[in-house]
Amino acid sequence: MPPSADRFLEAMQLDRCPFCFLGQLHGSEYVRTLLDESVNDVSARKSLSESGGFCARHTARAMESGHAMGLAIIYQQLLADGMSDIAKGRLQTRKATCPACHYEQEVEKTHATQFCKWWNDSEVFRKVFKVKGVLCLSHAKTILGGSWKKEHRLEFLESLQVIYQRLDGELAMYLEKQHYQRQNEAPGPEWDAWIRTIRLVNGDRC
Repeated sequence: MPPSADRFLEAMQLDRCPFCFLGQLHGSEYVRTLLDESVNDVSARKSLSESGGFCARHTARAMESGHAMGLAIIYQQLLADGMSDIAKGRLQTRKATCPACHYEQEVEKTHATQFCKWWNDSEVFRKVFKVKGVLCLSHAKTILGGSWKKEHRLEFLESLQVIYQRLDGELAMYLEKQHYQRQNEAPGPEWDAWIRTIRLVNGDRC
């Protein structure tokens, strides 16, 4: 089932990319579901064996989930796999993508396809995005490669420019207020501009 435009709109905030946010949300749900229901599932165990376990980010999420027994079962097998590799002289690191990361990427691809459709078809969607939408650079580039009506692609580009220019202005103000002559001024909406800029440039993968 295609993702809901309403859920995507609800995820929009000026301090985060909704693609990153929803991707992480679904990735965390994937980890919880696997540990709740699929610890002994053959295909799930095969994916984890091929990737050598979760990535560092999803391992941290899994450890925070409180599913110690499920993780112990999974990593007992991964330890056995590693011991077998070493015994057989297989010294290369396993290279398959973390299955939770792969799931996030598939969710984000689906959202990217739907985003273009929502923008092309819904004036409400366009209006809401212009008020409170922001995209990290990576997802903005992905979206721009989608299927657009020409006039709507130009409108989207103009909206992105407004968003990025606004953030750039707030970042400039933040830096100006670091000068010793202005350090006593009350902070404004620029106070976290440096954080939002990092999220925008790097993507939000905390």
